Amino acid sequence: MKPQPIYIAVAMAIGLLDLFAGYRLFKLVVAASGFIAGALLVGPPVQAHAGTAVGVAVGLVAGIACGAALYYLYFVAVFVLGAALGAGLAGSALGAAGAQPNVVVVIVCSALGGLAALLLQKLFIILATAFSGAWALVCGAAYFAGVLRGFDAAALRALSQNTSLVMFVIMLVLSGFGIAAQYGFTARRYTLRR
Repeated sequence: MKPQPIYIAVAMAIGLLDLFAGYRLFKLVVAASGFIAGALLVGPPVQAHAGTAVGVAVGLVAGIACGAALYYLYFVAVFVLGAALGAGLAGSALGAAGAQPNVVVVIVCSALGGLAALLLQKLFIILATAFSGAWALVCGAAYFAGVLRGFDAAALRALSQNTSLVMFVIMLVLSGFGIAAQYGFTARRYTLRR
């Protein structure tokens, strides 16, 4: 079995936790998200050049390093989470509108999202975890349904405008359920310890 489906299945499981309990499990989810980001960014390219076993091993090491870094650097994690939310929403909205992602727009939205996350931490942690969890579930479902050929920017750009729009709307609806669940149940009367 190729490692990418395994990474995507794990991303979907963490996305489900992120969607409904992201604030309460923030430090754990950030560490897990860092693990997935490190593993997905490093593992597949190494696997393409050095083979599956080396790719998986290097992906695991990169994932552990990224996860540990984000766990212990709380404010960096909050900024990165807000920046990822800004970039993800900008890229998704541009894709749903039929436009190619504009690097300047995505960078500006990332910076604004990161700064806003530092100022409004609880709100942004809930928003970012709900949106990122929903996006992981939607992209994972699209991948396993054969609609999405990979879990990277090139695969997302290859989608039709209608498919991007449908995925974006589903992500927004799922995010709404996640935000409601977090404010109503999992984040109520709970404050993160730094």
